[in-house]
Amino acid sequence: MSSHDDYLCLFIAQKPFSLQYQEPMTLNSKNWKKAKIGDIATILTGGTPKTNIKEYWGGDINWMSSGEVNKRRIKYVDKKITNEGLNRSNATILPIDTIMVALAGQGKTRGKVAILEIETSCNQSLAGIVPNKELVNPEYLYQYLNSKYDQIRSLSGGDGRSGLNLTLIKNFEILIPNSIDEQKIIAQILSDFDDTIEKTDQIIQKSTIFKKAVLFGLLNEDSSNLVKLNSVTTKITDGTHKTPKYITSGIPFLRINDLRNQNIDWKNCKYISLDEHNDLIKRCKPEKGDVLLSKNGTIGITKVIDWDREFSIFVSLCLLKPDVKKILPEY
Repeated sequence: MSSHDDYLCLFIAQKPFSLQYQEPMTLNSKNWKKAKIGDIATILTGGTPKTNIKEYWGGDINWMSSGEVNKRRIKYVDKKITNEGLNRSNATILPIDTIMVALAGQGKTRGKVAILEIETSCNQSLAGIVPNKELVNPEYLYQYLNSKYDQIRSLSGGDGRSGLNLTLIKNFEILIPNSIDEQKIIAQILSDFDDTIEKTDQIIQKSTIFKKAVLFGLLNEDSSNLVKLNSVTTKITDGTHKTPKYITSGIPFLRINDLRNQNIDWKNCKYISLDEHNDLIKRCKPEKGDVLLSKNGTIGITKVIDWDREFSIFVSLCLLKPDVKKILPEY
C-alpha cells in the first residue's frame, strides 16, 4: 500500500470509530520499531520569570503555561515575556513542531499533549519534545502521544498527585514506522480527522447559538403571548430531597451529573432498589413525554423523556409534565 486512500481504508476497516486507541501494527508491521522518545527527540523544559518583576513580562517572546495544552494546536499563547525575563529564568525558546507535554496541572491536564505552530518559551510544568525529523515526523509523534494520554498520565503513579518528569518522558516507548513517508501518510490521515471534528464542533456551536437566537426572537416578539409554565403543565415537581441507598444494580437513579448536553449518561448513573423507587414515584414519577430540567449545578439543561424505562430522580432535577392538549413536550 502506498496511497493516502489505501491507508485510510485499512484504518477504518480494522477498527471503525476507535482509531486513536489502536496500535497500528498491521500496517506493514515488519517495518515498524519501538523507540524511546529520548532516542528520537530532544526533551526540554522551561521556567517562569519572577512574576513580581514587571520588567520580565509583557515583551515580545511567547510564554506558554501548562493549561494551554488544551488548545491542542498552539497558534497563540496568552502571555509574553521580555528578553530579560527569558535570560533571568530557565525559560528557553522552543521551535515550531515541538510536541508539548503537561508534566503537571489541574484536573485532567497532566499527560495531555499539544503541538507548536509558533515558537514559544514555556513554564517548568511543560516538557517540550523537539523531534529529530530524520527519525520521526512531528505530526505522527503528536498524534501517537495524543492517543496515549492514559498511559502517559499513569507514568507518575496512580495516586493522581505526583507529576511527570523529563526522565519518564525520555524513557516512554512508542511505535514508529521506519519510513518517514509512511509516518507522514498516517499523520495526514489522523490530522484530516482532527480537522473534520473541529469543523463539526464549530457547526454545532454556531447552530446552537442560532437556535437560541431564533427561539429568543420568537418568545420576545410579543410579550402578551407569554404564559406561565404551570398553565401548560399538569405538574411541576422535583426529585427526592434525600439521598437514597445506592446498590450495584436495580432501578436507575438520575442526578444532575447524569444529564449531559440533553443526553442521559446511563453508563455512570446510580441505582436504587425497586422498593425505594416505588416509594419515590408516589410524589415524583417520571414518564415518557415528560421533560427533565436541571435546576442545580449546571442550570437549564432540558431533556424530553423519550424512553419507557423506569427511573427516579434526585432533587437537582425538575420534572415537568406537559399538558399535551396545550403544548408539545419538544416545544
